[in-house]
Amino acid sequence: MSVLTIHGLFATLLVLLPVAHAMGWLPQANTLMHHVLEQFEMHLFGGTASLGVLSALLQVLKSSIAWAILGGLCHLAYSMNSSTTQTPAFSAFLSAAVAVSYILSRISSNLRISVVLLREACPSMGTVNSSESTSRLCCSSSKEQDEDELDSLDPLPGPLKNAIVSQAKHDLLFSTLLFLITFGLHSTSLFSSAQPYLTVSF
Repeated sequence: MSVLTIHGLFATLLVLLPVAHAMGWLPQANTLMHHVLEQFEMHLFGGTASLGVLSALLQVLKSSIAWAILGGLCHLAYSMNSSTTQTPAFSAFLSAAVAVSYILSRISSNLRISVVLLREACPSMGTVNSSESTSRLCCSSSKEQDEDELDSLDPLPGPLKNAIVSQAKHDLLFSTLLFLITFGLHSTSLFSSAQPYLTVSF
């Protein structure tokens, strides 16, 4: 019954596609791809909005890599001891999940910010000349001074870069602190001793 319903729905949508194109209801291919990837990231991984197709694709890739790494850690912790969750391996997995979730929530979807952080982390990847990294304003005071151009450097990129790098360092430090606190709490017998009060029924 449900297969026939889905078939009927797709048949109706297929028939209405020319009308939707004529009315301009369907977006362009890149806008459609951007929205599909963005909704996939939001509903599957709990991500945030993105700025474009490349940004959404990199966010899905970033979340998929984090999911694969955390899945591997979980499988490793489960294979070491499947009878209980009070093991150091499972505590490490849980702590890594909390820290990685915090880092993923703090990473911007703006690719320029990611490039700034990547260049700061790996300076050998290529540096931008100072003339390219800062905008230059050329102005003349009058028509007689067209040949004499006054250059002024934009002072904003330097402090913005410092603020981005400082925020990334603080996020990394706080995620490390979260990892250690979660590992310490889960490694203790706090949860097992308060078992009747902290049970979760599914």
